[in-house]
Amino acid sequence: LRDLFFTLFLKKPVGLRIGSYRIFTRSAANLISRAAQPFVYISAELFRHGLNAAAISYSKAAPAELPGQSRYSFRARLYLYLRLLRWYMPVIGAISRHAAETASAAGNCPQYIIAEKGGCL
Repeated sequence: LRDLFFTLFLKKPVGLRIGSYRIFTRSAANLISRAAQPFVYISAELFRHGLNAAAISYSKAAPAELPGQSRYSFRARLYLYLRLLRWYMPVIGAISRHAAETASAAGNCPQYIIAEKGGCL
């Protein structure tokens, strides 16, 4: 579902597999760190801003779990997908991000801060 969502709504290149590990430039890190909403999904932020992405294959030395097994329960995955829809679907996401930016500008702090100025990501 996540892959389909990213392809349809965030213009992820077809065939690009999203993984857990990422390497990106400082400018991409700075762009992500400016996200003002309380829910930030790094892959979604990269695709939403139209940054280039590529997949690099690697082999695990000793798999920690069976292939295809997820540590997320069905309920946790459903909650994640609903949050992705809320914050990154074109119309709904724009409304949610605007409300979060307005609350942040009014002095209501976001749930967390990704990076302080001069800090590390």
